[in-house]
Amino acid sequence: MISKVKKNWLQICGFMICFLILFITQVINMNKEWTYDCADYWRRGALLKNAGFYLGSIDGFRGYAFPLMLGIINLMGDRMLWYIVNALLIVLFVHKILPYIVLGKHEYGIGRAFSDVIMTILINILFKGEVIYPLSDFIAA
Repeated sequence: MISKVKKNWLQICGFMICFLILFITQVINMNKEWTYDCADYWRRGALLKNAGFYLGSIDGFRGYAFPLMLGIINLMGDRMLWYIVNALLIVLFVHKILPYIVLGKHEYGIGRAFSDVIMTILINILFKGEVIYPLSDFIAA
């Protein structure tokens, strides 16, 4: 049986390992040019920031929530802030939301920490574009 303090440390370490895996993947691919949909989303966020966050400045074909989030990220920083926010959102999904949906509980132990890291590595391999580019697909999931 693992004590509550060890569970908390294990959970924090698992969260940080998953975050670092995703963040390092993004930093390694930092120099890749954003094209197509990801460049369009980033442009919409920049356009929204430049227009003073007036939602009428962008067409609503692709929605407003994701460009609004990218506009706020553009206002506060640039691509590095996107890498941090994106990694945090994916880890939050893998670490908290997905296990709750699948398992229906939040119990944490060594097996769960291991499965979180494995799931993060699989997402990193299978959905690499979602990790390194600003796309709304993963957030919409």
